[in-house]
Amino acid sequence: MKLNPHRMEVVKEKLEKKLSYEYITSTEKYKDLTRAEHKELVKSIDSFCQIVLQSYFDQESEQDEEI
Repeated sequence: MKLNPHRMEVVKEKLEKKLSYEYITSTEKYKDLTRAEHKELVKSIDSFCQIVLQSYFDQESEQDEEI
């Protein structure tokens, strides 16, 4: 199964909204984060999530082929 590009774009927008600069910098660990660093952090989280989702769907696809 392949990830739907439109659906992934919607998820990315929701992620960016949830992890806004204001929200992230309100935490102690990330209080000194610059906007550029914030953008890179969200991009890294998004990439990680896509890798996890793709591997999950790939695994399901392999199991379906075995049946």
